[in-house]
Amino acid sequence: MSPTEYRESRKFLFKVVRERYEELLGAKMDLKSRKHEQVVHRMALANSLRPFLTCQGIGDMLSKDHSSIVHYQKEHHPLLKHSAYYREQFRRSLQIVDEVSTEMDLHPNILGRSGANVDGQVQAIADIILDLENLLDRMLINRENARAIWKRRLEAIHLPTRDTNPAGGLSKDKKRNSIHSK
Repeated sequence: MSPTEYRESRKFLFKVVRERYEELLGAKMDLKSRKHEQVVHRMALANSLRPFLTCQGIGDMLSKDHSSIVHYQKEHHPLLKHSAYYREQFRRSLQIVDEVSTEMDLHPNILGRSGANVDGQVQAIADIILDLENLLDRMLINRENARAIWKRRLEAIHLPTRDTNPAGGLSKDKKRNSIHSK
């Protein structure tokens, strides 16, 4: 593949990915907007395309300076850890990039122009996966703790418990007991 064909295939990749991402959003991305939602969409799209395009290439296509794309990369890991909205948008854009690149038979620039090594990239991905697994564990523990706290609170105020009455509601005995205990 000649350098010109290579650049054109990457531009086409960006165009198709952006169209599908906007279709998924149900709206066009506003490349000039500084609203948080629009910035998150640009960041997610830029970071998911980074294995295929240079920062300069992504910047040109998003009408941004390459330094903005470098900033997006630096913010990527913290946002994955702390922003559920960013995680969801990045997951969506990454899925679209994977589908389109597979359809086009394009492969990521593993070494790219920067000369970054494969081991470093694999380790970064492994770290992100580990962080997300830890976040999931903490969320599940918090959910169970919240359930236990509410259960104790309900027991402390002696609310009548529901029987396994198929019709729902309290059984006749429990209704009678709850009326007489008042």
